Amino acid sequence: MIIIYVSSDASKIEVDRALSLGSRIGVSPGGIAEMFVPLNHPNDEYALLSNRKGIIRMSIKHGVPIVPIFVFGGSKTFHRLGLPSFFEYLSNMLRISLCFFYGKWGLPIPFRTKLLYVIGAPLFPATSLTEDGQDTTKRIASTNQVDALHRMFCDRILDLFDRHKFAYGWENKHLNII
Repeated sequence: MIIIYVSSDASKIEVDRALSLGSRIGVSPGGIAEMFVPLNHPNDEYALLSNRKGIIRMSIKHGVPIVPIFVFGGSKTFHRLGLPSFFEYLSNMLRISLCFFYGKWGLPIPFRTKLLYVIGAPLFPATSLTEDGQDTTKRIASTNQVDALHRMFCDRILDLFDRHKFAYGWENKHLNII
């Protein structure tokens, strides 16, 4: 498997094009909106996944698996200032982040922190094969297919978090899918 990270544009058109060309991509679904999630309660972590279903549709359309991954400690690398919701609106409109963050010495240097990447088993979109091995997957995903795979993906992320939070020292933390 080849993984290509597309750092420029994660739009539907670009993701569709990359997958059509046979590339495998990594997507962090939070984006700008996740930067504006209310500041964390000390015992809560947040994953903005509840309305992020586009990548699920792409997985079904192209017949590629989705691999759930959670990174422990990512929320500790920088601190950010709480800003009014206007900044989120403006950031989405301009397609850039207007979130003010800081790290070591108040600079954009990340705080030194241990990161733990946990990788779950791949989730394969449902396919059906004919007797001669031809794929007959319906490439346009139904709402039920998308919802079912999305629910499995969110459950796997929660499971990864709960199974590995003790190893990271976050035994009192909870992951909230929002």
